[in-house]
Amino acid sequence: MDRNKDQVLEDFKNTFPRNLFKFSITKISYQAKKFSPILILIFGLILIPLNLLAMMQSENYKIKYESVGASHGPEQSTNYQLLETMGEFGASQQQSVNYIIGGGESYGIMSNLPPAPTLVNDGSPSYYNKLHFTINPGNNPSDTLFAIAITKDNWATTQYIQNDNSLGDTLGSEDWQVYTDWGGVAGELVTGLEPETTYKIKVRAKQGYFTMTGWGPESVEASTSSLQLSFSISTNALDFQTLSPAVVSTVNYNVITSTNGEWGYVTTIVEDGNFRKIDESYEISDVTDGEVSAGYEEYGVRTSGTEGQMNNQDYGVTSVPQNIASYSGPILNSQTTVNHKVSIDPATPSGEYYHIITLICTSTF
Repeated sequence: MDRNKDQVLEDFKNTFPRNLFKFSITKISYQAKKFSPILILIFGLILIPLNLLAMMQSENYKIKYESVGASHGPEQSTNYQLLETMGEFGASQQQSVNYIIGGGESYGIMSNLPPAPTLVNDGSPSYYNKLHFTINPGNNPSDTLFAIAITKDNWATTQYIQNDNSLGDTLGSEDWQVYTDWGGVAGELVTGLEPETTYKIKVRAKQGYFTMTGWGPESVEASTSSLQLSFSISTNALDFQTLSPAVVSTVNYNVITSTNGEWGYVTTIVEDGNFRKIDESYEISDVTDGEVSAGYEEYGVRTSGTEGQMNNQDYGVTSVPQNIASYSGPILNSQTTVNHKVSIDPATPSGEYYHIITLICTSTF
């Protein structure tokens, strides 16, 4: 044991690569007394696994004081279970706008991330309170469940499309639906939106425990329109010309309506008084038997067109508003023709006759 320091170092250098792990405990102990700084450095490099240096965490959660040992069972409780794989790490996630590379056992069993859905305003006329959406299942199995988030302020706030296609501030278990329940290829209409507002949506998927994805890429923006009602009358004056007991005199005009009102429109007709002489000395009475006939003194109106409400007979015009046209939903260029009919008998006084008709159109949004 009486060797100098240089000789011991030379022997150690020559034997270390091949024989380090063949040394006896006694010999290691002896050398450790003189060269412990060197041996501590060597064993430190061998025994510290690099993958344990990565912290297990996300934006909201972090697992601290994690330990791994032999004969340990699954890490779980009554309600939760942790799936992990030692030896895999991703200190910084590799991702782009549309793709992400993740590691670990739980990541491997997640559902496929849904591609971007579609969101459009394809109403005719344009929708003011709803939009048409279609999700893309992204090659997930048919029993995969999907949830849909929606925003009107670029995700400063988020709402969720409910299972009845309305909006909600929370996402319940019932609001996860399979692709066909979200309308499949045809899609659905999300309702309860604000007029003149821009929206976009995104989708996430799950199929069983530990399979829920993050939110997929968002749709292209789509906007609701303003409230719309247009109403026009083809003329503002009618002239029966010369009346004769031998014929029924008829004049007509068209009323044209467009609205995106959810519950459509109603057009009413009302008069300021009966059809009468200018000097107010004589009136022609309204029809009462459903038909204005030649040779009889009577006056009335009849409509024609799909939305006409007086198509089946001649009606007297009164001072109480009556429906002449209506429709129960949004409609574009609804046209109804209104026919005014008058007949006289030989005893009807000659002269000029008139009255004022008012048409009012309203829409319910």
